[in-house]
Amino acid sequence: MKFSKIKCYLSAVSSVLDGRWTARPSLNCANTPIKARDHQHDFAHGLDVDFGLINPPEPELVDTAALPTYSRGNIKVKHHPNSGIETKVHAFNDFHCCLVASSAHTPPDNQPWRPFHSRLKFDVAELALEAGLNNDQTDCLIKICHCSSVGKEKFTFRNHKDIHSKWEVASHRIMKFTKEVISVPYDGKMWDFDVHYRDLWELATDLLQDPRIFPHFTFDAQHLSKFDGQTFIRFIDEPFTVQDFWDVQSQLPPDAKPLAFILYADKTRLSSFGTVKGYLVVARLANLPTDIRNGQGIGSGYIVGWLPIVMEDKEHAGKASWGNFKNSVWHKSFARITSLLASKSKTGQWHSCLDGVNRWFFLGVLILSADYEEQCIMSLTRGIMSLWPYELWDTSKQYPCRTANTSRDIVMAAREKDSYEELEELLKQYGLCNIINSLWAIWYLDVHQALSHDRCHYNHGGRWSHHYWVELQKRLLCGVSALAKFEAPKPGNECYICGQLCP
Repeated sequence: MKFSKIKCYLSAVSSVLDGRWTARPSLNCANTPIKARDHQHDFAHGLDVDFGLINPPEPELVDTAALPTYSRGNIKVKHHPNSGIETKVHAFNDFHCCLVASSAHTPPDNQPWRPFHSRLKFDVAELALEAGLNNDQTDCLIKICHCSSVGKEKFTFRNHKDIHSKWEVASHRIMKFTKEVISVPYDGKMWDFDVHYRDLWELATDLLQDPRIFPHFTFDAQHLSKFDGQTFIRFIDEPFTVQDFWDVQSQLPPDAKPLAFILYADKTRLSSFGTVKGYLVVARLANLPTDIRNGQGIGSGYIVGWLPIVMEDKEHAGKASWGNFKNSVWHKSFARITSLLASKSKTGQWHSCLDGVNRWFFLGVLILSADYEEQCIMSLTRGIMSLWPYELWDTSKQYPCRTANTSRDIVMAAREKDSYEELEELLKQYGLCNIINSLWAIWYLDVHQALSHDRCHYNHGGRWSHHYWVELQKRLLCGVSALAKFEAPKPGNECYICGQLCP
């Protein structure tokens, strides 16, 4: 009996980790059409980072008497009408989601270590940088290299200053960080914070001009469907195959292209600096395929911002006004990072790509990836303790989804109240904060719909390690000695529950 209970519990945990029990929005939310804002358009987004969890679209019926005939497993690729590309049907074994254009005209870079004069000098400088060597340690490393040189390459570095000068030259070839100081009022005085950020448009143009990355871009929305013998069943593969990407392109001018970002924000400990914490903002382009976008190196995740971390103040800790102050700092800082993105989401920006074609890009945000704490900050909701929609949920009813339009209207209506008590009472009903959301400035974005989570961070590093693993140990009725043998899976080893490599 004991083992049957354990088996059932393991099965339940496996189901959660596999995403089969992941909460989804109600059907009436998922099928809600995009409505126009005042001078804006909403970007209705119902995605999860794990696209396999999306509610399946309705199957496309096929006239069995019509020609040509299809074979089971055929894949149909329907491109957005604005692309001018005809719908094609591929045999299952011949299908490739991201067809890479020929890049034969682009010669390979035989000296990728430039502006360093040799590969050896670059390797030494890279080692010193990755190891975090100080100046004295760097000089020592260079002396060792001179002593061990066998004459194959001339090693001309003399000290750490030579390495620093080369890194300075190389820095002009990549995006630089801009530092700004923001000021936020609280308790009768102004508080100043440093914000470091990179230009998101510059990141996009760098990748659009990179001969290794450009052939992999997809600029037009697609619908993918698989023939099951009677109908074509639509499925989701890459971000540009989701309905939201399609709907956004439908709202753009016919010759415009959506260029969508995935933004991730979270506090983390910086391994190079011991226990020091950093508040990173990482950007990826949703127009690139998964193996590049979620891989390593060029085209993957880029740190585009360092948000300030507001240190707790004993005098103000626990006050609602202090929480609003920290949220204000976050949004004023985030507005700096997304300022150019917001402006180009409205008017677009022409750019001459590597293939010589001028394209009119409209920047947007497809996914805001964060854990629950950051999701509350991004959406400016009051978290699990708020009263929205009601104090007690009636599971037999369906509740309306939040939208950026309604949240903004409620905040603006609250600010017109005659007293602070009336303002707070209205916002409390809806679980909102009295702050202008910086993400409202981005067109085609509904922050409440775009919020999502990193599956590994949320499941493996969050719910599993801090919650399910603890509960599983409590339910193991085999005694202390058996429990000691039942160790948590180590990073890099295969998990005995989900069968995946543990992060």
